[in-house]
Amino acid sequence: LECQGSPMQGLNESSRQSELLQLLIDLGPRGELQVSLADRIWPGSTGKTARTSIQTTLNRLRGFFPKHAIVSRDGRIFLDDKVAFVDVWAL
Repeated sequence: LECQGSPMQGLNESSRQSELLQLLIDLGPRGELQVSLADRIWPGSTGKTARTSIQTTLNRLRGFFPKHAIVSRDGRIFLDDKVAFVDVWAL
């Protein structure tokens, strides 16, 4: 995994941040509803707990990327394909 041409350091492959990133890549540039992502990562978690968990994980994940690479808009979370190049999307 690279960011701006350099290997990413510090992102643990077994972490929730890594799991969220993999989901965002798999889902493509449209991303997914925040509540759906939270349900996939923390099944059975509801309400405030789910919102807090996804926001905390999202904020930690954003620390690995350039500003605006990960977007939250209209209840969706996605990788901005104008900022983040994902090679599997180009296939």
